[in-house]
Amino acid sequence: VAVVCVSNINRSMEAQSILRRKGLSVRSFGTESHECTDFFDVIFTCEESVYDTVVEDLCSREQQTLQPVHVINMDIEDSLESATLGAFLICELCQCL
Repeated sequence: VAVVCVSNINRSMEAQSILRRKGLSVRSFGTESHECTDFFDVIFTCEESVYDTVVEDLCSREQQTLQPVHVINMDIEDSLESATLGAFLICELCQCL
């Protein structure tokens, strides 16, 4: 699982922390640091502009494995309280998947 927000401070880091406590393999990124070649089953984004950036990046890459990836946007306000609530919602969705 990957979680991406603009700056990789509040939203993605909070989600990473909670998902790791649930035993999931997760990495967090900011849009400036998303140059990653790892493979993910699910990528969560924390706002629509980040979703657009991630999808654009994925579409511009040369296909290597043809492995599908689900990109799911959850609009989460960039505040500590919203980041915590959003992280629990992302965790709940991961458990359902």
